[in-house]
Amino acid sequence: ADADASRGLFFLEAEGVKPVSGSKKRMEGDGVANDWSRLDQAQTKRFVLVTDLGLLVKKNADGSRDVFVQSIQSGDPVEGVTITVLAKNGEYLLQRTTTDGHVLLPDVGDFQREKRPVAILATLGNDLSFLPFERPDRLLDFSRFDIGGVMASEKEALEAFLFTERGVYRPGDEIHLGAVLKRRDWASGLAGLPLEVDLINAKDEVIDTQKIALAADGFIDVAMKTDESDPTGRYIARLYLIRGRHDRIRLGQTAFKVEDFQPDRMKIDVTLTGNELAGWLQPESISADVSLQTLFGFPAAKRLLKARMELSPGGFAFEQFPDFIFHNRLPSANEDESEAGQKIDLGEQTTDEAGGAQFDLALERFDKSCFQVSLLIEGFEADGGRSVRTGKNFLVAALPYVIGYKPDAKLDYLGKDTAAKVRFMAVGPDLKPFTPKDLKVRIVQVKHVSVLTKQDSGSYAYVSTLRESVVSESPFHLPAEGVDHPLPTDAAAKRSKRI
Repeated sequence: ADADASRGLFFLEAEGVKPVSGSKKRMEGDGVANDWSRLDQAQTKRFVLVTDLGLLVKKNADGSRDVFVQSIQSGDPVEGVTITVLAKNGEYLLQRTTTDGHVLLPDVGDFQREKRPVAILATLGNDLSFLPFERPDRLLDFSRFDIGGVMASEKEALEAFLFTERGVYRPGDEIHLGAVLKRRDWASGLAGLPLEVDLINAKDEVIDTQKIALAADGFIDVAMKTDESDPTGRYIARLYLIRGRHDRIRLGQTAFKVEDFQPDRMKIDVTLTGNELAGWLQPESISADVSLQTLFGFPAAKRLLKARMELSPGGFAFEQFPDFIFHNRLPSANEDESEAGQKIDLGEQTTDEAGGAQFDLALERFDKSCFQVSLLIEGFEADGGRSVRTGKNFLVAALPYVIGYKPDAKLDYLGKDTAAKVRFMAVGPDLKPFTPKDLKVRIVQVKHVSVLTKQDSGSYAYVSTLRESVVSESPFHLPAEGVDHPLPTDAAAKRSKRI
């Protein structure tokens, strides 16, 4: 559209034709008129606003709105624009005139029904623009993150935190409920506020209500009774502020459970083959021996057992060697073949006459991985679905030893000719010092060079590429007690040390 063209509200209308279903005639020569008689018309319309007035509205915490008007063509603030708030019935709720492209509108959110505001209009001469008053699809998100918090205008509002001394009770127990109240601006003067506490059972019935007055320190301690015949399940305690005879404001709530406790009638124990106190276990021939007994010490024979395990990524870190960093890669490990993150069902077993059973974990199939195993075994009673559980957590890796290092300085940056060293140590699965053989120390220089590379678009550009070159390589002896190895800092470059 021409910049000098008329402005306002327009309908764009387009008309077209579509062939009647089944028509195969070609529109050539004299047959065109015959074909037009067999065509249907299709129309579409679009509502368009042609204007030079750009509107931006910012809603403030107190309900007022800042309206900014600028020229779409030049981007400058527009002076003397009439801003009107239009009601649902077509009346004007208020009007203001912009100064330097800005005007402040007071809060008009209290207007309801036919006088509810629906649009903000901006007019200047024959030019017109508008913006819906409350439309979520017109909101602009200026943050890349989820935001939240408390409105500044609600600083006098009350907040309450409710809690119980434990999360589970028996039917008939006395429930001790505590609460802390405060204003959001942390002001004092809350003593004597009328409060009410409701206790709601699992059937959503209010079984107890107590009225209390808030103490000066803002703390509440309420004891509420339950009956032995009350249903089990999830209970809720809610705290209200009493504002009138039939007016209450909820300040907060907390949930807890009421359950019938039944003691276990069995006990279960599991032991692993190998040294469970070791740093890690070899994957070969690991099994779990389960012993299921009654509370009287008799074997729980012919009982069902279920077992499952979960594999998660594992790493080497030992309390006996603080500050040491250990690698967790196997010589032939392939990251794509890692089994970490799997949940494996080990099936079911039945206890023998001595209450024992054995589960073969079959961890040999994961001999190319280093992972943490979480083993869970469940034993069931003979006359129902009640059960007891036990579990083990252990590290598994097919490594005869691991090598750790402890630098005496930060390795991200070392000054030229600065004295620095790294202490190396090797330990076996039993966490005892180990003397590995056939080790080599290699100094690798890392550089970034600019390489002319062909892009996907066909053009060429210089790309920074990582290049490594071996500076030196020599045999390395690592005794059981460890060794300090000096780092070469005589040349300025990016270097990495590998063994």
